[in-house]
Amino acid sequence: MKKLLLLAGLFLLMALAAGLALLQPPDPSARMAVFIIPKGAAARESRGFPAANLPKAITLTLGAMDTLSIRNEDGFVARVGPFKLEPGQSFTQQYDRPGTYELICTTIYHVENMQITVIENPDPLKRFLAGLQK
Repeated sequence: MKKLLLLAGLFLLMALAAGLALLQPPDPSARMAVFIIPKGAAARESRGFPAANLPKAITLTLGAMDTLSIRNEDGFVARVGPFKLEPGQSFTQQYDRPGTYELICTTIYHVENMQITVIENPDPLKRFLAGLQK
């Protein structure tokens, strides 16, 4: 009987710990799609070589991966839409509605159009949990 009570108590404790883990807020960086303008990108572009350019199309999912972050690790200024990124700075945008968004990204020698498509989260449980976080 004591073993049964001990096992039941252990099971209850584990269930409580799992429940508390679900209540913890998610790590915001886990929802981020991060892209980097690498060091030396402008220098490579000035010599006619392709730098590690940003993708032309990005798909984000609401409540899962819905934040775009672009970090400038180059030694030159870059622009993401209307925002000027000095070396070492980042642009971060969280999307809260589905849709298609256009950004023009420029470095000193290169201009590129980027299309961000934000889709609904197809998983109803994730949609429910994302709604609780708002």
